[in-house]
Amino acid sequence: MGPGSLLLRKFCDENKIEYEFGKKFKVASKNQKLIAFDNLYLKRKKKNGVDGLQLVDESKINELEPYVKGVKGLWSPNTGIVDYVKLTEAYAKIFESKDGQI
Repeated sequence: MGPGSLLLRKFCDENKIEYEFGKKFKVASKNQKLIAFDNLYLKRKKKNGVDGLQLVDESKINELEPYVKGVKGLWSPNTGIVDYVKLTEAYAKIFESKDGQI
């Protein structure tokens, strides 16, 4: 898990905001989508520093998720889900406590 994920988890814990961490799979089912997948991988992995993100082929898809069919996939073993309304409200509360105006 990357440093941003750890900081977000800590902030959520301190502010009693629920979150879940798990795994996520995005799959290209047609060859036309392969270029978009390559670009998405490069953007997420390199620009955003997504930890553990893998670009996988059809055989690896079958190994990880036998009931999923596709020609290429993005496998993220470190995906988080958070209530962004509550997260934003917590950020706003902190900002306003420091005399910020929204």
